[in-house]
Amino acid sequence: HYHLLVFAGLLPWIWTSSALSEGTSALVSSGHLITKSMFPAHILPFVSVTSAMIHFVLALPMLIIFMLAAGMAIPATWFLVPVFIMLQFIILNGAVLALSALNVFYRDVQHLVGNMLTFLFFLCPVVYPASAVPARFRFLLDANPFAVLTECYQKILIDGVVPGGLAFLSLILVATLSMGIGLFVHSYFRERFAEAL
Repeated sequence: HYHLLVFAGLLPWIWTSSALSEGTSALVSSGHLITKSMFPAHILPFVSVTSAMIHFVLALPMLIIFMLAAGMAIPATWFLVPVFIMLQFIILNGAVLALSALNVFYRDVQHLVGNMLTFLFFLCPVVYPASAVPARFRFLLDANPFAVLTECYQKILIDGVVPGGLAFLSLILVATLSMGIGLFVHSYFRERFAEAL
């Protein structure tokens, strides 16, 4: 069921790419809200991540339809989906908080993010199964949290397999670091947003 594997990998990737690309430029594109009022700047990146998450959740029923049409049963591991949605939500929020703040002062950040997303896409097992990656290159997937997320989604949505504890713990660590760094960077630059915009 290669087409289902690809679809299950594309859904979280589309969420990731949309949230990072739109969220990075959220403060700059809506600068008038920050300069003309006491608008909480952190809401703008949050909205980008949340709207992309809603599209992800609304697309999940399509995957169910495709699976049923292919004669597959819906695995019981689907109950884990909210857990990984929450982890991805936290990871993306932290990343977007930091990137959007940096983009206010260094406008090339949004272009770098766009280029990096193209590179990251091929480092995620979306159009190829993770099992096809040679052992000597496996570290490239393990070091990429978005690749780990993609593989976890494919396991619980298609394979009916609970991801290993190491993958889960690594995602919790990445989520904690991402949100911590994001809040720190955003808070550090927040007072200068209005004058820079």
